[in-house]
Amino acid sequence: ELARVDGPTIELRFVDARPARLGASEPSAATYGFVYGDDRRAWRTGVRGFGRLRYRGLYSGIDVVVRDRDGLAYDVEVRPGADPHRFAVEVRRARALELAERS
Repeated sequence: ELARVDGPTIELRFVDARPARLGASEPSAATYGFVYGDDRRAWRTGVRGFGRLRYRGLYSGIDVVVRDRDGLAYDVEVRPGADPHRFAVEVRRARALELAERS
């Protein structure tokens, strides 16, 4: 066991994504912890929370905005000419998932 978690845990992995620029907005009072592998020196606790994180350029012409409001949600923003089929996400440790289509 690498770590004990008292609150809900979810893991999102953007499949075949490229390194993205991360932007944060809507600071919150929440703090989070991140566990990276077996090396405790890479683990982070007390990381300041934000209500919105934007991953710019995760895929060519595609940004992902992750929101924390009454649960985790994300929006995939596809610019004109970009291929939306490039986007793929793997979700682990979630208790339930819901796909909402926006018109």
